[in-house]
Amino acid sequence: VGDNSIDIPEANVIIQISSHAGSRRQEAQRLGRILRAKVSF
Repeated sequence: VGDNSIDIPEANVIIQISSHAGSRRQEAQRLGRILRAKVSF
């Protein structure tokens, strides 16, 4: 989950069940999408 260019700025918690699925690059991208700052309009 989180591989399809989605942003999840409302997330407060990350639950990672397994780190064996995908590369380190994919894992970094997933974390970046969750940690990205929320845009206020």
